[in-house]
Amino acid sequence: MIWLVNIAHEAVDKPLCLDSPNSAALLAGLSVTKQPPMINSISGELFGLRWKCFDPVVPSITIMETTYKGKIRPWRKTRGSLTTTPIATELAAELVEWKKPSKYPSPEAFIFPNRAGGFLDSSNFRNRVLHKLAEELELPKLTFQVIRRTIATLAQ
Repeated sequence: MIWLVNIAHEAVDKPLCLDSPNSAALLAGLSVTKQPPMINSISGELFGLRWKCFDPVVPSITIMETTYKGKIRPWRKTRGSLTTTPIATELAAELVEWKKPSKYPSPEAFIFPNRAGGFLDSSNFRNRVLHKLAEELELPKLTFQVIRRTIATLAQ
């Protein structure tokens, strides 16, 4: 990962997007980035985050479970890929501010809850928010993967 980050920095002077199921590789890559990078994630990880997963002192998120087809599961794509990922200090500060007015601030509560305090269903969110936004922006398709790829392209 260090080699890859160094090669990328030779080509561009922009924030990078790092992605790896291996937390040691991510930490190694973070150690040599010139600017705070974007850490790639998927909606199932995002919607499954609970406050107990967030460490504001050592800015990081620990993936303990994910959502998939309306259910919580205690693994990612593979059962061994649950990991702690460092996050930018600025993002940690924003999450601290996000928690202050939250109706659900307990450690077991979801960081991004639905109206009832449960986890957001990614299919519901895609249909209710992303598809509507795609129509407004006259885009043929808008998904989390399209957003991630667009951000990575714009960062080049």
